[in-house]
Amino acid sequence: MTVKAVCEALDALAPPQLALPGDPNGLLLGNPAAPVETIFVALDCTQKVAEEAARARNPMVIAHHPLLFYPAKTLRTTDPFPAPVILFCIEHQVPFACAHSSWDIAPGGINDTLAGLLNLADVQPLAQSGLGRVGRLPEKTTLGDLLQTLRTKLDFEALRTFAPLSAEIETVAVGGGACAGLIEDATLAGAQAFVTSDVRHHEFIDAQHRGIALIDAGHRETEVPGTRELARRLALALPKIEVRFLVSPITGGQGANKRG
Repeated sequence: MTVKAVCEALDALAPPQLALPGDPNGLLLGNPAAPVETIFVALDCTQKVAEEAARARNPMVIAHHPLLFYPAKTLRTTDPFPAPVILFCIEHQVPFACAHSSWDIAPGGINDTLAGLLNLADVQPLAQSGLGRVGRLPEKTTLGDLLQTLRTKLDFEALRTFAPLSAEIETVAVGGGACAGLIEDATLAGAQAFVTSDVRHHEFIDAQHRGIALIDAGHRETEVPGTRELARRLALALPKIEVRFLVSPITGGQGANKRG
């Protein structure tokens, strides 16, 4: 199996034509003809992920977040992330590919997985671009109970919201990662709550004026489940290759293997 063949399998799951304009997608580092025996899937290709991959025979890393996003003026080991990781991958011949907004939008991707965790029904794309999802909860609940469900499903205690916990919630919008800019779409879709991350102060105020409960559930926390799902689907699509999902938190962490 070659890097090119792996990328073709990735494209089948997260079609590149779904990616937002200018968003990096597909193979960003490496030789398309290089052999692949083990794929490491992670939210980010951190130094720890790259080092783990380099210890394997004929590895490849696939991440949700791109390593190369903005044009780099320098690539030095003393530069901030991601330059040292890029140089490490090149030195140790670790090919790198990503599926960013394409996997956000794709069926079964980041946002469908997030909607599935809440058991939303009648799920539809939230924005015209295909980003986000909106659907109905199995039964009406309160914001307080919804927050508790999110804490359990996402394994994340530090949720942020400024809406009253007694507010009744039936329709929920979700946007994995930083999607607070879709709050107007969520409001127009009739959502009483919008689960996303990286929410800024003025966005919480905007939500209060709109009468919608804006919930910051963590960037990593809202995207890790969908990234884990990408690893699962790659393992099914490529049964002759070992696929390992790496949790790769910012500090510490451990990996969980998934084999095809």
